[in-house]
Amino acid sequence: MRHQDKLRLWQPASHTIIALEQLYALRDRLLKSKQTLEVPLQEQKNFMATTHYALMEKYALPAIQSIEKQVAEVEAQIKQIIEEDNDFKTLIQLLDSIPGIGENIATPIIVKTQAFTRFTDPKKFACHAGTAPFSYTSGTSVRAKTKVSVYADKELKKLLHLAAICIVRGKTLLAKYYQRKIAKKRQNACY
Repeated sequence: MRHQDKLRLWQPASHTIIALEQLYALRDRLLKSKQTLEVPLQEQKNFMATTHYALMEKYALPAIQSIEKQVAEVEAQIKQIIEEDNDFKTLIQLLDSIPGIGENIATPIIVKTQAFTRFTDPKKFACHAGTAPFSYTSGTSVRAKTKVSVYADKELKKLLHLAAICIVRGKTLLAKYYQRKIAKKRQNACY
């Protein structure tokens, strides 16, 4: 059998990762439903009659408060699961030491990479996360701008983008580097 030495047997994800994946999905759904209730209230505040707005607020606010309470309970459960698993806790502490990455970004990254066992090569992770650019060329005449793959994990890309934005807005060496490149009008080199 060819490439037998590179063969990796499939292993199911740990119970911790499965539980955290489901809890994060639930947390996202709760936050989306909260936003679904909040946004129309904020948008209509200046355009509705005060009595109509008070009526809308009367029914929407208890639901919003209930959702906020449920989100807090889910986040407490997530923290409890992390505290119980020493390996997971160590991985989060390692990721937390990177500027721009906190617990809210570290945990989903670990879950999506199955505690960094899903990928054997950093290039594969970059492709999966949607941060590796691909050139489009054909022969000598067709050349298009390099782009990232449309098949990337958009949630993972969003998390990495949030971490990058946190670094750029902070007072770190990377923020100074970014500002220096922007000052030279090399905006594309920063993305």
